[in-house]
Amino acid sequence: MFTSTAKWAALRAILAIAAFEDLELYSVNISTAFLNDEMEYDVYMTQPERFENYFSPGFVLKLIKSIYGLK
Repeated sequence: MFTSTAKWAALRAILAIAAFEDLELYSVNISTAFLNDEMEYDVYMTQPERFENYFSPGFVLKLIKSIYGLK
């Protein structure tokens, strides 16, 4: 899974259009946007320490959304 970033050709095209039309450009950094996306494939993980309980030792969790550190 890769983060969604613009290709260089797309960025250059946007800059060229903005220069031609005399537009002002702004940028924002939304560092957690990828965490809101649905998973494209099944990913399972072991339970974090202290999360396991008496009834489910050794169980794994199926992720529905992305988490930090997932590649």
